[in-house]
Amino acid sequence: LPPLACLACLCALVSSVAMTSVTAAQTLGSARGGGGSVNCACSLQPSLVATGGDDGGVRLWDLRQGRAVRGFRLPGGDEVLGLAYAEAGEGGRLYASVGRRVVEWDTSAGPLIASEPRSQWLVAEDEINAVSVVCNGAKLVTVDDSGAVRALALSQPDQCKLLGRHQNVSSSCSVNPANDGEVLTGGMDCAAVHWNVAREECNFRFALGAAVGSQAGQILNPPFVSDVSIHSTGQRFVTGMGDGAIIVLDLIRREAILREEIHSCAVASVTYMPGSHVVVTGAADRTVRVVDTRPESTGKSGKKGKRKAKVLPSAKVLGQLGVDGKVNVVTALDAERFLVGTTSTKATVFAVRL
Repeated sequence: LPPLACLACLCALVSSVAMTSVTAAQTLGSARGGGGSVNCACSLQPSLVATGGDDGGVRLWDLRQGRAVRGFRLPGGDEVLGLAYAEAGEGGRLYASVGRRVVEWDTSAGPLIASEPRSQWLVAEDEINAVSVVCNGAKLVTVDDSGAVRALALSQPDQCKLLGRHQNVSSSCSVNPANDGEVLTGGMDCAAVHWNVAREECNFRFALGAAVGSQAGQILNPPFVSDVSIHSTGQRFVTGMGDGAIIVLDLIRREAILREEIHSCAVASVTYMPGSHVVVTGAADRTVRVVDTRPESTGKSGKKGKRKAKVLPSAKVLGQLGVDGKVNVVTALDAERFLVGTTSTKATVFAVRL
């Protein structure tokens, strides 16, 4: 994995709503011999990020140097669709979902390009779309194309617990930052499900088709849940929807509090910026939006004696930008930077200042 030059370009976008600038701070290209989409990413340290792609490889990028510093690849491996990281002793463990397996890599030491994982487990009956580390690093949660949501105890990896199922493909999983024993999963059944992994039970099922008034069996732009992200307080979460909208829901009151049509096609990925109500979204329309998800009031009131149909408040779009390729993943690196992975062979780190 040879060094890659950092491509710095200024593309500040100032919204008419708020003084928000978005700057392309760094572009991480495919190393020689690599190729395919960037499907997933996760932050290991403030200056170290991992990406996984269609070529079956995982790369570690040093953002200070602007280059790939290590690589992991299984011979003949399938595409990598999910990544998660956990601290372990003096180093760390990187977990990748590859086909129906979860592969564990040691990031603390080893060759420049590693092909022998520390461990790997056959977990699912279908392709795994996301993996998360929960319960202080003691368990993994996976979601797959069959709709299954499973918990794998790392102390007993041969015992994989089926927590439950979505009625269709389960596409995403997000850990509660305020309680890492809880996760949210989203699926093509137009639902988000809140799970207590520590107790191995389902807390609540959010039927999001009902939240936006969609008809059962809607074929055109169905509100399936492509991605979910939980706010740092653990009290609300955002979903990226198949109809191009995002919905913010209150996890405590179990109700939708905001909906905004953001993209012209299905939202692929959403992420909360840490410590704020700002959400970054990406879609197949090759655009990324930066959105303030605090409900926006129009300042207008209805006439007395008349009741209007309930309409969810909207959000403020603070900025938008075009990217090279359809967006597969957006992930927050810290309070001011996020990474965008697309169907091109590169990922870009953006800085956002509010």
